Amino acid sequence: MNYNIILAQATTTDPGLALGAGGTQTATGTPTEVVVVQDAAAGGLFGGGMNMWSFLIMYGAIIAIAWLMLIRPQRRQQKQMREMQEALKVGDNIITASGTYGTIVENNEETFLIEFGSGKSVRIPVAKNQVVGVKEPK
Repeated sequence: MNYNIILAQATTTDPGLALGAGGTQTATGTPTEVVVVQDAAAGGLFGGGMNMWSFLIMYGAIIAIAWLMLIRPQRRQQKQMREMQEALKVGDNIITASGTYGTIVENNEETFLIEFGSGKSVRIPVAKNQVVGVKEPK
């Protein structure tokens, strides 16, 4: 912390200068009082009244709230989606991320072979992560 040390000098004719009450005037004589004043800029990053621990606790609480409200539900949703994609089997009616409906004809390690169309004559391989749900077309 930065401190300014003020040496106040007083004479017998003006005792008000001894405590720094006289403003910027100086008096002749010997120093009679030492006054230590904290510099206004010494507060720095923490604004003078806020210490480092309360600063860290505040930001820790913000991070915890963000994790509870944003990251945790998103991870739960990703886990549910992964489990649903792993549970799909041949014959399931699905909907892809592009919004097309189809039926799973073949299940490989990384892809599904999906049969599209009303005549069921179009078969296209689709990445497993592009299947977003099990759903019948209306």
